[in-house]
Amino acid sequence: LRGPQGPAAERLAVFKARRDRIVPALLEVGLRLPMPKASLYLWAEVPDGHDSVSYSAHVLEQTGVVITPGIGYGQVGHRYIRISLTTPDDRLDEAIARLRKMGKG
Repeated sequence: LRGPQGPAAERLAVFKARRDRIVPALLEVGLRLPMPKASLYLWAEVPDGHDSVSYSAHVLEQTGVVITPGIGYGQVGHRYIRISLTTPDDRLDEAIARLRKMGKG
């Protein structure tokens, strides 16, 4: 914890850049989430008319993008999906493009 902070700062910059790319895309497709200050994961509330499982299935069918239903983390997650910021940049950018093409729904 007291050693060189450069490697940690580099990783934090990567996660921040990924967060800054994906949050606007999630908002565009009708998900609701605040801009987190720090996290390896994004939790987004699914649009009305869906729960986490139905929305995850809808996204998979429409885009081929796999997202994690929040219900897998307990009952309080039934209205949320979880997206990892540990996904490599090229895969994340592809997922963002597919989600944007899907639009709201």
